[in-house]
Amino acid sequence: MTPTSTTAMPSPTVPTVRLTVKDEAACVVPEPKVLKARVESGWQPPIAGGQFQALTVVGETVYGAGGAEGDIYAVDLGAKKVAKLATTSGGASPAWMIASPRHLAWLTYDSAQDPTAWTLYAADRSGSNRKKVAGSPADHREGEGRATQPAMVGERLAWTESLGGRNDLSALKVMDLDTGRASTVAQGNLFPPVAMGTSFVWGELAKGQWSLHAADAATMKPSTLPSDLPLKNGIGHLAATPERLLWGSADYTTLSVWEPAKSSVVRYRLPAGDGHAFQFLQPTGNHVAWFASWPYSILDLRSGALYDVGKDVSVAAANGTVAVSWEKKLSAGNSGPRAPAKVSVIAEADLPPAPPCR
Repeated sequence: MTPTSTTAMPSPTVPTVRLTVKDEAACVVPEPKVLKARVESGWQPPIAGGQFQALTVVGETVYGAGGAEGDIYAVDLGAKKVAKLATTSGGASPAWMIASPRHLAWLTYDSAQDPTAWTLYAADRSGSNRKKVAGSPADHREGEGRATQPAMVGERLAWTESLGGRNDLSALKVMDLDTGRASTVAQGNLFPPVAMGTSFVWGELAKGQWSLHAADAATMKPSTLPSDLPLKNGIGHLAATPERLLWGSADYTTLSVWEPAKSSVVRYRLPAGDGHAFQFLQPTGNHVAWFASWPYSILDLRSGALYDVGKDVSVAAANGTVAVSWEKKLSAGNSGPRAPAKVSVIAEADLPPAPPCR
């Protein structure tokens, strides 16, 4: 693939000394009052049907799924404008979205009955030039064709897709969205990629052992990662920022954070029996937002404290910003009517510090 410009960010580097590993107990604290007030005072975008779920954010523009059909919208809070970018086909549900300087990519689950049926789309940030990038095999059986988690570095989009209809064998593919050219980078029992600086990082399970691998997004040449990353508890979810690599354990009870600059790994363990499973991680700066089950939660990496973000709130964290959309329930039950969504954004650096766990 022809190299294109990417944001100037560091790639993973191998420490010259062995990693230090520190275990921390995570704790649950009340949601900061200032954040709750910010959520409830958000702007109500004029979307037909009133519904909106934040999926990613760039500056003051929140991208997500809205309306009765879950179509793709851009909500510009600065200009107080809404744009419908793409229509979602019947029965599909947008579930994951990322943005680059010029493109959007999003994953939809295509059937409420079969969560392994999925499609990956990409389009310009305006919604134009939409195209289907990949999807689960047409003949896949239940439990096969596992959904990917796409990642972008600059205008390069990476994802995994199953091979031969098998759930334990997939290919890691990378497409240059400017040219449409794609290549296969790796094959195996792979965990979907994430973007860390100028590299893609992904997991692999081989002979019962987990490992992490990286490749430069411009050249696709392998990058070396530390051999002593603590992976014996498996990988339940993988995420990254330019400064950190994060993974939840296979049982979702522990979040490990590797900081190359410090040659260290910090492991945050949930209290016994706690239900805040570390999955669908969205880190930015010193915070990690994630969805275990309603509600969404945020972990402050500086203190190990986490809190739930209100009720009926969806959270998207990216690019130094946290976006929230709030649809207040008007009656009991998840299927009851809701008030039209209110949307707000807050700079990650302005999130109120969570108190220390001890």
